[in-house]
Amino acid sequence: MRATSISRWLLAISGAVCAVLAQPEAKPSAVTLKTLSADASKFFRQNVVVSGTLENEGKNYFTDLQVVLKDSQGNRFLVRPWLPTSLPPRPPGTGQAPPTLASFLGKQIELTAVVEKGDLRKTPGVYYLDVKSAKVLAPER
Repeated sequence: MRATSISRWLLAISGAVCAVLAQPEAKPSAVTLKTLSADASKFFRQNVVVSGTLENEGKNYFTDLQVVLKDSQGNRFLVRPWLPTSLPPRPPGTGQAPPTLASFLGKQIELTAVVEKGDLRKTPGVYYLDVKSAKVLAPER
């Protein structure tokens, strides 16, 4: 191959790679916990918006954290913790401390997340929510 042919080929490939990398993420689909828990594979690697109450089903917040999103009908879905469980105290006068996972537990929240499959804590090969953002909809019940 001549140098110009190789250059054109490299330019075409790099343009295609840049176009793929520059594509914006797909807009999240609003989904209920019932629909998500019934067939998680349908949403694998998709962006979703889902709401419910965030709870720890583990026996201890620090040593057995098992975060789930639940609805009032008993549907549930695993959530990979996206915030630390605790933070050291901030020096006086440095403003409000960043949120921890505890600031969302027991509250009605809305999660924007990607549905993933893999090992989560001690459970291999499960579907879970990989949280991108969260907001509190209502305080504790």
